[in-house]
Amino acid sequence: MPAHDTLELKLKSTNPRYLAQVLYALRFADTAVKDLTATNGTLQVLHAAPDAAALKQKVESILERYLVDASALRYEPLWQHGENTTPPHDPFDDMLMQQLVNVEGSGRVALRGVLAELAEFIDFTVLRRIARTLGCRREVYPGTIALNDLGNAGVFQSLPQHMQFVAHLRHDLAAIDAFSKVMKESDFSGSAPPTVPDATLTQPEVLLNPAVCYHCYLTLRGQRVNPAGHAVTARSRCHRFEGASLKSLSRLADFDMRELVFVGSPPFVKEMRARATELTKELFVEWGLEGALVPANDPFFTEEYRAKALMQQAQDLKHELTVPLPDGAPLAISSFNYHMTHFTAPFDITGANGRPAASACIGYGLERWVYAIAMRHGIDEGQWPTGLKSPFDDWRKDFGNVI
Repeated sequence: MPAHDTLELKLKSTNPRYLAQVLYALRFADTAVKDLTATNGTLQVLHAAPDAAALKQKVESILERYLVDASALRYEPLWQHGENTTPPHDPFDDMLMQQLVNVEGSGRVALRGVLAELAEFIDFTVLRRIARTLGCRREVYPGTIALNDLGNAGVFQSLPQHMQFVAHLRHDLAAIDAFSKVMKESDFSGSAPPTVPDATLTQPEVLLNPAVCYHCYLTLRGQRVNPAGHAVTARSRCHRFEGASLKSLSRLADFDMRELVFVGSPPFVKEMRARATELTKELFVEWGLEGALVPANDPFFTEEYRAKALMQQAQDLKHELTVPLPDGAPLAISSFNYHMTHFTAPFDITGANGRPAASACIGYGLERWVYAIAMRHGIDEGQWPTGLKSPFDDWRKDFGNVI
């Protein structure tokens, strides 16, 4: 095992949100970063970098990039239920011991048994209680999306660190034979996969879905939406590279997302976001969860972080429904996003007045909702509160695991 060194730097702020953002972003700064800790205003970076000075420069760049005046960003709850207390126990080890979760790799898990049922019940309830109430039509989208389409949506200027590209072997006999030869001679029993020769692969033209809603805009490209507004819902596996060892359901590289998407006039879109928020809060309370709805901003990675984060909060564009993790950090299980014309204008989607329509999307991370319930109530369904157990049992009679 290569020797590791420790780099120490003074943090530029003690604001918890700044600290969380910095620790998150540093995972993408360099592959030599192995672990991160922050105590008493000092950041410690465990690393295996051959050039410590170059790594220090990258870390200092990240520390500066996310330094936004704490008074400029609001994080006070817009709504809170319960005491928002830290869960007394992390249920993930219990999930593993009872074989309710199978870890296939960093950030890639399979849900089994009651947890698989719970994820489906959550999705069913969102469809019945929220999507149907708001008039959403069901749509089914591909699991991949074109690089050009994500580029038009501006994703690569905001969240490039999350993208996972899809490539295939070149249509060339020599390239295919070369790949097959390397794979034949490779050992697949180790923790690291064999190296695929670069010359055998095409340049990627598509990516794995980083979110669901982009496909909605593709279905409306070049169209004028109904004056009454457009409302759809879809569910997809989503993929976001997270750059570190992921060890629970709180952050996954491959996860299940249900989204509601609204396109139309600003009043329509804002009303749908507000109604979806209230309906989601109702479920949250009925299921006995504790947490808060807070103003938020996306984890922008580029140098435009400050401007974009401030704009999101100044214009009230993003809210997150959060629950506390065992370490006290907040975990967003749903987000409520007003995009203005950010995604409609690039795809020439207009409203009744001929101008770019507004849009909003509401996201439900199914594994995170499962984790939130397990952290608060445990994985023994017999201990769940009636407000959760009763509708779950009713759903299970018709849709449970035994098909």
